[in-house]
Amino acid sequence: MIQTILESVILPLMCGTAVLLAPHHPWCADIGRRVDAWTGSLAVAVVVLLSLLMVEGTSVLLLAQQWQWIAVSAAIVGIGLWLSMRTASRVSSGAVVALAIFILRLPGYDSVTTRLMLAVAATVATIAVAPAAARESVRMPTALALSCASLAALLLGAGSLKLAFVAASLASICAAAATLAVLGRSFSAGPTLSIAALALALALAVYGCAYHAGSGVEPFTFAVVWAAPLLLALPAVQRSARIANATIALIAFICAVIVAYAMQSSQASQEIEETSPSYTSIYERGANDTGTLSWHCTVTV
Repeated sequence: MIQTILESVILPLMCGTAVLLAPHHPWCADIGRRVDAWTGSLAVAVVVLLSLLMVEGTSVLLLAQQWQWIAVSAAIVGIGLWLSMRTASRVSSGAVVALAIFILRLPGYDSVTTRLMLAVAATVATIAVAPAAARESVRMPTALALSCASLAALLLGAGSLKLAFVAASLASICAAAATLAVLGRSFSAGPTLSIAALALALALAVYGCAYHAGSGVEPFTFAVVWAAPLLLALPAVQRSARIANATIALIAFICAVIVAYAMQSSQASQEIEETSPSYTSIYERGANDTGTLSWHCTVTV
């Protein structure tokens, strides 16, 4: 387990942090303002792709399974948001995120209508959160770290260890971005990191709903922990630092409550499955009862 964590979380985090710091060092002196790293979305893409490679191997590149298209979404978000920085347009960023979500064809969510609805939701979330992502160099990555860590816990409780590691790696790069912004007054991961992390968190949330709906972890729990960072986009939060700090605490509380509820529901579902007789045992018992009844009838005749 420790080796898996080192390979699928720590190694991607180190590589993603190196990409994030490539433009400049966060501890260097500057003219008194934060400078956005233009590699934010690339760092997120590197972390997610490396984590997928570590947990699944090179077979993830073959795209033989539907969920493996998350790797393509990561590449689209990473490169597309990096290119959209030149225009600094929220519409172009929303279009990139919409494409990354629309290409996913996960079980139960593979119809054009459903994919289009998810793409629209991702676009609206991107446009809404973009100002806060550009301004909140510490709070927004922190909120996303809490959200992605909660997604990792939900996926782990649902039985998806591989994608739980991917969500944990995504949470770690967001936490690293917030930490670097605290340590370096001239450093900011930039809005593209937060937007990319929000988009890929949505992909992981939809994966959880698609593959683990019957695990005891309710689909709405994935939706709530993904949407929690959007609270920072509220106008009242943007006008007051005190309200913004309280919102971070509220996001942490919401995520903690949802994860605790999901873990309890998952455990209760597992206990029911363990105590209830399986279909095979019921069938065999029925067959034995029928055989006994036939034997008695034969003797009576």
